[in-house]
Amino acid sequence: MPLIVLGIGLLGHLTATTIPWLSWVYVLVFVVSGTSIAAANIARNGYLLDLAPAAQRPLYMGFTNTLRGITQFAALASGLLVDWAGFSVLMMLSAGFYGLALVLALTMPEPRMLKSPPTLTRKAVVSCSSQQ
Repeated sequence: MPLIVLGIGLLGHLTATTIPWLSWVYVLVFVVSGTSIAAANIARNGYLLDLAPAAQRPLYMGFTNTLRGITQFAALASGLLVDWAGFSVLMMLSAGFYGLALVLALTMPEPRMLKSPPTLTRKAVVSCSSQQ
């Protein structure tokens, strides 16, 4: 394994010295990627705080962060899926989920235009907590 890593590093060095502008493309890709991840985190939390009623914001934030933590295991699941079915199945599944995310994102309401924000009823909170 260390030889593979050294080989990839050497290949990157050779590519950067033979095609000088390519190293700037790598920098640009990672800058854009980091910026978009940071912006998405800020936007996600801001949207959630706008949408949630003031009294239930801690519940909304806790639930959202719990779900985000669980989704971190998707990398493990995708590795198992690749071992079982191959990359083409993983790519088709990813495209389907990205399509679903796009449709859901386009149907999200503007929270500042809502007359009253959606609320969780006490019955729903109690029933969720009693299932644990």
